[in-house]
Amino acid sequence: MISISNFNKSQADFHEVENLCRLQLREDIGVDIFYPRKLKIFIGYDYLMGVNSSRRLDSIIPEISAMGLFVEKID
Repeated sequence: MISISNFNKSQADFHEVENLCRLQLREDIGVDIFYPRKLKIFIGYDYLMGVNSSRRLDSIIPEISAMGLFVEKID
């Protein structure tokens, strides 16, 4: 299960993450999405999105860039 940090500390199924990200980008909800010690997704003001992962994400960066999104790697 993926943890959702909000008022009631709920959890979500893996398949719900896409919808949660969409709602957060639209500013309909405010949550932190994380899988303990593996993944954290942060969505901030003006469509800023940060992803912290225990795995390297280099293989998907060209695909993200091809969608017209800017990728900034922070080590």
